[in-house]
Amino acid sequence: MNGGNVLGKKIQSVDKALQILDFLSSSRYGFGTTTIAEELGMSPATVSRILQTLMQREFVEQTENQRYRLGMRFIHIGIEILRRIDIRAEARPFLKELAKQYDDLAILAIRNHNSILCIEKAEGKQPIQLSMEVGTYIPYTSAFGKAILVGIPNERLDELLDRIKASSEGRNLDKAVFLRELAEIRKQGYALKIDEGKTGFSEVAVPIFDYNGNAIASIGIFALSARNSKKRLSSIIKSSVKAANSISHRLGAEGILTQ
Repeated sequence: MNGGNVLGKKIQSVDKALQILDFLSSSRYGFGTTTIAEELGMSPATVSRILQTLMQREFVEQTENQRYRLGMRFIHIGIEILRRIDIRAEARPFLKELAKQYDDLAILAIRNHNSILCIEKAEGKQPIQLSMEVGTYIPYTSAFGKAILVGIPNERLDELLDRIKASSEGRNLDKAVFLRELAEIRKQGYALKIDEGKTGFSEVAVPIFDYNGNAIASIGIFALSARNSKKRLSSIIKSSVKAANSISHRLGAEGILTQ
């Protein structure tokens, strides 16, 4: 028997199995053998044989109405993949692209207990720009802080805001106003903070979601306000939303924000 032909047949079988799995992923209700065969251009006998093998490995399961759908095995695999994802590594190329595109400071921030922490950054080539070191704490009242807070349930958020208000950071915090701002951020998909004047700065931050739909981080741009025209801010927002959505997708999020 020719070894090359055997190898070719094995690869072809794997390819067909992958085609079937990919097709099954397009419906939560599953498909019958005949539908799968017709849609993929395979014989019903081939489809049936592959499905039986996939069922033995729990990659496919059969419903009561004799349809086939993806099995529970994929949940375990998916969770394991998500556990291995390093958000800093996932965000790094997007931070570099943002910094390169706008020549300003791009930042990735996360919530660390009761603080917002910068965990990664990329700097542009603009000679006069803001600086921030990895490990720097960022106020909750910043755009980066607010973007993360949109993912906290209201009952927990109210308690958190009480703690912030009791701290030096929240000395002038108006909870009602702050909650309205968070509602607007949820609606528009990004947080924006602008301090006017030549020495002021602007922040654009967009939440990053995990597979549970939790806002676990924020990404965006720190820049001098004097550099940001209305058109440039609009461009930064769109690019930051696109970056956040791409990272969220990598983390398994669904129904992510768009701009």
